[in-house]
Parts: sequence; structure tokens; C-alpha cells
Amino acid sequence: DYISLEDDEKRIKLIPIINEEIRRRKRLFAKMGAMNFNVYNQITDKKLPMIILMIDNYEAVKEIGLEYEGAISAISRDGQGLGIYLIITATRSGSVRYSVMNNFKHRIVVYMYDSGDAVTIIGRTKYNLPEVAGRALVKSDDINIMQCYLPTQLSDDVSYLSSIRQIVES
Repeated sequence: DYISLEDDEKRIKLIPIINEEIRRRKRLFAKMGAMNFNVYNQITDKKLPMIILMIDNYEAVKEIGLEYEGAISAISRDGQGLGIYLIITATRSGSVRYSVMNNFKHRIVVYMYDSGDAVTIIGRTKYNLPEVAGRALVKSDDINIMQCYLPTQLSDDVSYLSSIRQIVES
């Protein structure tokens, strides 16, 4: 589902649903003696689906209330081993609490005006991030450079959206 900031009812219901799913999965894993999501799905016939939560513009979450930050911290910390993954985007490194940021193993940094922000997010690196559209630093185990591309030409917003819809439909 897609939840916007105006969807108060959906947003309020989401956190209890995710928290209950975390508790349910922990009970299932303990019952089967599974250490994590991958092991559980290998040893059982009843596979669990992967759940991916995406938060675009994390700064907006901070504006709607601090009660969500605690839940997001718990999901980012506990969710990975349970098959509940969290992806967030932010425009500033300072907008994401250090305790939350440390829960992310994989981090991607595109060009930022303040190079110190990139260091804050992924750590010191021997690479300098040039001002090339789509160029990014990615941290998994090591820090590497990657290039991002759009799936279609971007001549204007309307034609881009139309092209994306065609790709999704196909």
C-alpha cells in the first residue's frame, strides 16, 4: 500500500500491524529454531513473505511526530533478521538519528553539497564523488562508486510518468 502524510488512519494503524508481525515472526522463528528469515524459509514448508517498508523523505516523518522514530528504530534494528526490511531516503545526514543510521548495513550517498555529510553517512573513503548526474557512493562491506540511470528518457515530467507506467504495465 502507499501511505501519504495525509492518510492519518492508515499511518496510525501501520505501526501496530508491523509490531505485531515482528512479534509473530519472532515466535515462529523460536518455535522452529531458526536464526533468521532465510533459515526459517529453508526449513519450513510455509514460507514467509519478505516485507519492504519504504520511507521517502525521512524529514517529513520527523515532522509528524516522534512516536514514529522509536518504531522506525525498532524496525531497522530487529526487522532485517525477520525479513522486514526498511529503506529510507533523506536529503540531509542530520535528519536521521545516529542510532537509526547505525542499523543500516547498506547505504547509498549521491552527490551532496557538503562533503562532510557523505562522510557522516558512509564513513571516510578514498573516492571523491564527482558532480556527475547519477553518480553515488555505496557502502555494503566496502565503499564503492556506482552509477544510477533512469529507466526511460526524462524530457518532461508528464512523458516520464507515462513511460514509467508503460514499463510497469509490460
